[in-house]
Amino acid sequence: MIEFATGPSPREVVESRTGHLVVCEQGHELSEVIAANYAYALGAGLVIVPNVPTDVADAILETFYSLYDHPDYSARELRQDLRARLRSFCGALSLPASPSLTFITNKLPFGFGYSEAPSTHLFTYPDLGMAIINGFASAASNKDETVAAVVVDPGQTPAPEIATAAELLAQRGTFVRGYRGPAANVRDVSQMIEHFPYDLLIIATHCGDAPGYRWTHEFKDAEGRTRQLVVDIALGIAQSEDDPDVVQLTRFERFHSLDGVLWNDPEKAKKIVVGSAIVEYMRQAHDTQELKPISKETINRVLGSAALRMYDNNLIALPTAALANYRTPIIFNNACVSWHELSERKGLHRHTLAGYGRRGRGCAPADYWKAFRQAACSRTLVGPTGGLSRSTSPPLHHDRRLSAMAARLPFGRTARNFEVVSRGLGGLAGTAQQSRWR
Repeated sequence: MIEFATGPSPREVVESRTGHLVVCEQGHELSEVIAANYAYALGAGLVIVPNVPTDVADAILETFYSLYDHPDYSARELRQDLRARLRSFCGALSLPASPSLTFITNKLPFGFGYSEAPSTHLFTYPDLGMAIINGFASAASNKDETVAAVVVDPGQTPAPEIATAAELLAQRGTFVRGYRGPAANVRDVSQMIEHFPYDLLIIATHCGDAPGYRWTHEFKDAEGRTRQLVVDIALGIAQSEDDPDVVQLTRFERFHSLDGVLWNDPEKAKKIVVGSAIVEYMRQAHDTQELKPISKETINRVLGSAALRMYDNNLIALPTAALANYRTPIIFNNACVSWHELSERKGLHRHTLAGYGRRGRGCAPADYWKAFRQAACSRTLVGPTGGLSRSTSPPLHHDRRLSAMAARLPFGRTARNFEVVSRGLGGLAGTAQQSRWR
């Protein structure tokens, strides 16, 4: 019997009948309802854990991304502390025998704290229901085999898993398309990601927040008030297809501060009124291109840029409503800054993103291959969507070896064909644009 009631979701733990456990973070009531139905459909257990405050979650994510930038602490110590903190948020989880976990999370990769169990992450908002429906639809399809796969190895670090993956897939009758060395350039790989209808994509390279610029703009908003907006800019550069003197430019912008208040300040709404500032900035800076910065400086890291290092330059992945096959491809990104930034930006609320950190020594965790072999045999074994990730994987971090080539691009030239295509985390937090520069 179905009983409808008002009020918060019950906190009682539902025991698992199958060995699978669904852990849902509070914060979105509808997501808790979806999580309960999802767990019931799978015969899984269900645990509702308290919401982690946004500022605390952001600080933990920043520790992940800057793991090797702390001179006073070793990465090992920070990893141990992160695992302990993530476990503390979930309380004393009673894991079933041979457990597997689905974390429905607002921000944090809770699975990192549970190295004893494989885990999948789904975002609570905005597309949790769509993600799960797509997963069930894919599982119910008679076409659950991996028909076409793509492997990408720019050669920036030893990646023997790429050759092994290609061999395993070919043995199963999968069509394998490979990009290796010079072929793994920004232009060709970015076009492939958007247009080639793959079921499985494996990328092995360095990844991290790229260096870039900090520009300060002063302008008047629609109400006539003087505003000051500081933006951080990261660039991805690709060679043009038909003109050696023209490059394809991807420009990622992150709003740093408005009128002296940090954009990610949790008290921002109490300190300033955003009003029409962002709309007017977009109009003046990108539509009419009349707005010029009053100051420029270089910075070592543009937060959230999450650039993938290709053979020739950095690839900044742009968001897309759907990938080429309009289904649910599995993406293994064996790199740093994997599951969180890229899964949200690529529209992969609706697709599967498996992220594993890369240490640069050319090997992947054993669980990477366990998950990959499952995916190669049947796409439904990996889970519906959102980021299959084993907690034993190395941590996310900012890789200092990312190219600084973008810093040499001359500014002040006229860009053509700007297309604003992205919304950042937690509402409008920045933009991403493509243009051609001569």
